Amino acid sequence: MRVILLGGDSPGYSNDIVKKEGVDAKGKIRIAGKTMLEWVAEALAKSKHVEHIFVVGLDEKNSPLPKTLPVSYLPLKGSLADKIVGASKYIIDHFPEDQRVIVCASDIPLITSEMVDWFIEQCGDLSADFYFSVIEKSSTDKRFPNSGRSFQKMKDGSYAGGDLSIINPRKAVENKELILKLTSNRKNFIKQIWAVDKIALIRWFFGRIGLNEAEKIATKALGIKTKVVVSKFPEIGMDVDKLPQLELVRKELERYGRGIYRSSPTA
Repeated sequence: MRVILLGGDSPGYSNDIVKKEGVDAKGKIRIAGKTMLEWVAEALAKSKHVEHIFVVGLDEKNSPLPKTLPVSYLPLKGSLADKIVGASKYIIDHFPEDQRVIVCASDIPLITSEMVDWFIEQCGDLSADFYFSVIEKSSTDKRFPNSGRSFQKMKDGSYAGGDLSIINPRKAVENKELILKLTSNRKNFIKQIWAVDKIALIRWFFGRIGLNEAEKIATKALGIKTKVVVSKFPEIGMDVDKLPQLELVRKELERYGRGIYRSSPTA
């Protein structure tokens, strides 16, 4: 499979972490001898299911990635939705045989190839148009007691959105409004799901909806066949948005040393 790796920040993006670290994109923040973008790209490249990585939003001249990685650059501009749609169109035009592509953020440096392989394999025959990863609160709290993540309570647990997805690139190109909806609420999958079903929203509020029903509601709300994958690896949802999260991730990687970090499944 090919990967859309979101490497550059969108216009107008402002973040305390970026300012503090003195970089022009969050993925360029250095942790334990590598940028976050490097940690993520290396994990993707080592996956047995990944053939090639398209780094979106950066050009080769401004990339911190080593030339040994199987990457190409799509220096697309605009919003996150613009970049995903533009990259999807490029892949369709040049690799028309590709039915699904992976979309990954560049600020989840704790992921490993094992996690990427596990997520892809959980998606089975890839018959759905959108596979959305989520992490569960209790396993995340066990692995990262001070993660700072926000979770949505549901009938069968509390969940937060992850940063690893699989999409049908043709659906992305055909419906940019869909991608806008997904990226606008990418960390709050409740807002994605309940967009067209007010009764479901009320039922969710009272804790009467679980993930299986959420999938059906999401398929209706988004207009594409959607599957939710509960990750046993909280690292998939441990994106670095705040300074305490940066310190947590930095401590984790520095503790295990460069290139030695290994995950510990919580389930």
